[in-house]
Amino acid sequence: MKHTKPLQSARKLAWEILSKVEGGSSLLELSLPETLQRSGLEIRDQKLAEKIIKGVLEERSHLEDHLAQCLTGKLRKLSKRVQTILRMGAYQILFLERVPHEVVVNESVKLAKQVTDRHQANLVNAVLRKLSTHQEKPKELQLDTVEQIAKSLSHPEWIIKRWIQQIGKDETIALCNQNNRQWPLYARANTLRCSPKELLEVFQNERVRAHNTEFESSCLIIEHLPMPLTELTSFQNGLFIIQDISSVLMASVLEAKPDETILDLCSAPGGKTTLLAAHMKNTGSILAVDVSPERLKKVEENCARLGVTNTKTLCCDARTLTTESLYDRILIDAPCTGLGTLGRKKDLRWNRKEEDLHKLQELQLQLLNHASTLLKPSGVIVYSTCSIDSSENEDVVDAFLLNHTDFSREPLAGLPKELCNERGEVRTWPHRHNMSGGFASVLTSRHQAQMP
Repeated sequence: MKHTKPLQSARKLAWEILSKVEGGSSLLELSLPETLQRSGLEIRDQKLAEKIIKGVLEERSHLEDHLAQCLTGKLRKLSKRVQTILRMGAYQILFLERVPHEVVVNESVKLAKQVTDRHQANLVNAVLRKLSTHQEKPKELQLDTVEQIAKSLSHPEWIIKRWIQQIGKDETIALCNQNNRQWPLYARANTLRCSPKELLEVFQNERVRAHNTEFESSCLIIEHLPMPLTELTSFQNGLFIIQDISSVLMASVLEAKPDETILDLCSAPGGKTTLLAAHMKNTGSILAVDVSPERLKKVEENCARLGVTNTKTLCCDARTLTTESLYDRILIDAPCTGLGTLGRKKDLRWNRKEEDLHKLQELQLQLLNHASTLLKPSGVIVYSTCSIDSSENEDVVDAFLLNHTDFSREPLAGLPKELCNERGEVRTWPHRHNMSGGFASVLTSRHQAQMP
């Protein structure tokens, strides 16, 4: 069977998306599933494009190590366009057994001719032919040094160093391996419209294979979809939302109750917002705030689809937010490096820099400081991130409490101990719990309401 035109189209789309990622965009911003669906490619070719995109991002260090053996100079000296084509070709040669090497080389050269020039296309031809005919037998992975772990398991060295300092070498290796596996797809039942049991029955009727999860009863793991997710009647009717268990846990510890007033800071894309509304049974009020108008539209779309009626949105910088009244509870889903989501967001590991940690820590503390001025006496703040780096989590909470003696940290009692750190805060890890890594700390105001 010849794969010419569909495979070329799939590769061109993969190259375009990977080039945007190389330029600093994220797969989340590019809305990969929607982009693939709009491409006009057949489902088979959409899957090929997605496999190449995610594979190149997951195996980047490994691919570059192989390519270096076939180049006379440095890979980074080549144009970004050629670098991306070479990584794509190397991934297909090394990992896609069903596609003949000759096809990979020929289609990569065609792509190079389209987006570069004949000279660079010749280079692509020479490098990939050399790689396809001179592959060394797989060596046993050497995972002794930071450099070896980073190259073999395709993570930046600075991340490996920090993780080894925090959780040790063995757990770092396990975490990297988990990040490189296929990530589970979680659906949270929208209890405003159905129970998890009812959702499972609906899924069975729609030929969606799913099963219950260990740590959160409202979530199901989706194993197989018979059609694109957004085409499911259950999705269109707002019976569920795609949301990682970790995210559900972080919002749940706020313990939002009916008729309360809730402030949801940095609320996009709305998974936590809609969960809070469900806990409140659509009573009381939620103000969902985000600095991005585009991302805030996602909150509004999700609220509309899930039937949430107690939520208003506001586009502003949460650090300067002023309100007419104070709130019973405040959720801060703080901007962070997202180091707990590297398995789900395959591109993120290459777009983050170590210096981001300090910049974000300042922002996180500013958000927490300002949120404390918007809270009712005896109110509750939950500070959460999707990072696993202590500088964005425990360190931020400690810095806040140092200057806010009127607040105290409340250890969590209702969660399994394995989901908490020794201080009683939520601490999830991909390799331990099969969910995104994250953190949440419950902070209670000790101010008492003044008597009239």
